[in-house]
Amino acid sequence: MKTLPPTDDELVCMEWWDALSEDDRLRWMKFAGDMGRVADAWNERSRCLHCDDFAV
Repeated sequence: MKTLPPTDDELVCMEWWDALSEDDRLRWMKFAGDMGRVADAWNERSRCLHCDDFAV
C-alpha cells in the first residue's frame, strides 16, 4: 500500500495541533466528541471559526 504525502490542510492541522497546550488539546477534543482523533478536533475548530459567538 502506497502512502500519500499529507495534504496542505493536513499539514496546517498538524502545525495547529502541535502548537496547542495540553489544556487546549483536551478542550478541542471535548468539543469534537472525545473520539481521540485530531482530525475531528481540527474539523470542529474549522467549523467554529464561522460561529459569531465562539471564541477560538
